[in-house]
Amino acid sequence: MFNKVLVVYDGSPEAKKALQDGLKLAKIAGAECHLVRVIKKPKHVSNEAFQQEAASEPTLGQKELVGARFLASQAGFDLPTHTILGDSCEVLKNFVQKGMYDLVVVTPKQDNTLKDVFFGGYVEKLLRNSDISVLVVK
Repeated sequence: MFNKVLVVYDGSPEAKKALQDGLKLAKIAGAECHLVRVIKKPKHVSNEAFQQEAASEPTLGQKELVGARFLASQAGFDLPTHTILGDSCEVLKNFVQKGMYDLVVVTPKQDNTLKDVFFGGYVEKLLRNSDISVLVVK
């Protein structure tokens, strides 16, 4: 079935549900479960400045990760967590390939921009461009 499950997490109630579902699937399959946060760079910030700011903010999102680790411990998992920086779809796709994950669990985001409406949000892009299984949890 699955050996390595990756849950994309942003601390939202929907992401918490995705984490719970990912943990259940991992438990059934006897798989590892990992969590990743994707931090998208604002358009007005240079890559160098973004990298420096992210490196100097080690507590970025730590509160959300504490809750996620607690949920995982309740399910019997030691939850490795990762933070990646950049455009959601491309960076996530590369991370998934390098980590050899065979299932990605995501939640759909609201299409906030006109660009997302016409070209699709990151979940749609991930579904179209991924070579592995993607579970979308609502």
